[in-house]
Amino acid sequence: MLPLTREAARAHLPRLLEVDQDTIGEPWSAEQWLADLPGKWELSRLLVADGGVDGFVVASRKGSAAHVHRMAVAATARGQGAGGELLRELARTAAATGQQAVTLKVHVTNAPARRFYERLGFVEDGRAGDNYLMSAPCERILAAAPLPVPARPSGRPGAG
Repeated sequence: MLPLTREAARAHLPRLLEVDQDTIGEPWSAEQWLADLPGKWELSRLLVADGGVDGFVVASRKGSAAHVHRMAVAATARGQGAGGELLRELARTAAATGQQAVTLKVHVTNAPARRFYERLGFVEDGRAGDNYLMSAPCERILAAAPLPVPARPSGRPGAG
């Protein structure tokens, strides 16, 4: 896990744009990746494996919370605990810098993401347009048991 700094964003920009393509909604442009937000470079993280970016969480301060603006895990790294690792690291960093909670929005059509966040202790706080507003205290995220890695199909007929 590495801090997502402006320099790291520049260095990994092609891969960040690639991983971001799977998110619901408009993909971020290079300008959005490099834009300053209060606390963004302090709170955001990159998940790096074998020298390449496997995931990211972009967050900034919003009141007494760290707000997730963008989060994604590369398709090749999904189902291996990477998303939980990213959010636990964000919660650790946020708590250490005085934030009490983590907030985010999840699109109403993204049921798998909503279930994932709920397993980490997030609760729905309302709706804004086509998004659920969700939050969790940093302590709850940190106390959440590591998420089980789903069994992968074996490729045999009838295996699931």
